[in-house]
Amino acid sequence: MLHASKNVHPSFVRLLEGVMSLGVTNSSMLATELGESPQTITNWARRGVSKAGALNAQGRYGISATWVITGEGAPLAAQSDAEVDPALVQRYSAPSVTKALEVIAAAAEKADPGERASIAGLLRELVQDPKRNAADLIPVLARRLS
Repeated sequence: MLHASKNVHPSFVRLLEGVMSLGVTNSSMLATELGESPQTITNWARRGVSKAGALNAQGRYGISATWVITGEGAPLAAQSDAEVDPALVQRYSAPSVTKALEVIAAAAEKADPGERASIAGLLRELVQDPKRNAADLIPVLARRLS
């Protein structure tokens, strides 16, 4: 569903970074959980996340809408404990690195050897220089794993 990483809007990359750390594994799952159509998610990837979409993600996942749209501020929205849905806390309580590795391992098990090598190469690039490579590699990795 995602296209070449150079064509992915930075706000969508930030949204992906936020939701992947919470266990959302692909754009179809993101669309379902946010109540959006797959076409809307594709539009966000190309043109940027809409204000309404960023606010929806903030309400659902606690990711700052301002951060998604502008990249400024903290990734997590400031919320009191009373505003956090206990079901989400339970669902997303696993450490993000552990969850990400579980998702990658499950996808790699299903992949053919060529795709496994491709996933391994992307992960190697990401590990070597995460700050430089994250914006380019996360959308590509998300597409490969979906």
